[in-house]
Amino acid sequence: EALIRSGDAYAAVIIPRNFECDILRSQTTSVALYNSGINISTAGFIAKDISAVVATFGAAIELKRGKSLSQIMPIKVAEHNLFNPYINYGYYLAPCFMPMMLMIFTMLATITAITKPKPKSGVEMLGRVAPTTISMTIYGLIMLVLLFRVVGVPMAGSSCIIAITTILLILVYQAIAIFFVAVFKQRHTALSFGGGYAVLSFTLSGLTFPTSAMFPIFKVASYLFPFTYYIEIMVDQALRGASAE
Repeated sequence: EALIRSGDAYAAVIIPRNFECDILRSQTTSVALYNSGINISTAGFIAKDISAVVATFGAAIELKRGKSLSQIMPIKVAEHNLFNPYINYGYYLAPCFMPMMLMIFTMLATITAITKPKPKSGVEMLGRVAPTTISMTIYGLIMLVLLFRVVGVPMAGSSCIIAITTILLILVYQAIAIFFVAVFKQRHTALSFGGGYAVLSFTLSGLTFPTSAMFPIFKVASYLFPFTYYIEIMVDQALRGASAE
């Protein structure tokens, strides 16, 4: 209990006294699992593994008593994780959170660049936006290197498609930022709506809740955010190895 409270352990398994004797005498016994539950993913894996171990104990006893494995487990589930075989939470979250931060900073940096002061011509606006485009493109390419070289996210598809899509994501959100500035005029208002739009795109992209299970109005709204398409391409190319077509 002290180790769990201090954070040095995720869980504790308590095996009672006379555990083996009770099993051999066919008496019901129990194994206590104290799971911190702070990390939902880790807690789920621990509970699943402990359940598998306990089931193995029971099966081993029945085998010693002469029963066959087919009698103990008449139906066996064959589970195959196709696109994330290591069940690595980082492979799922990193390709989503890092582009999301790139998207938010692109939006806010572009709005700030073209509202202090407002450009007087299209050429001046282009000159204001270009440095943000170049810097965010560099950051985006560095992000991809970190994802696939440092974090170790698998690359089953085309890295060129992902790189091109990342650059297009930056350009599209810069265009949206210009739209917010044109509509709301004031910088603080444009920043508020731009930031809110960027955050909502993550919520409705299908990552936190599947798009197929959304109410129709939210399902339609999810496709109003470019980030939805970007995540679909990222997952299809990096994890699923989908065709470029």
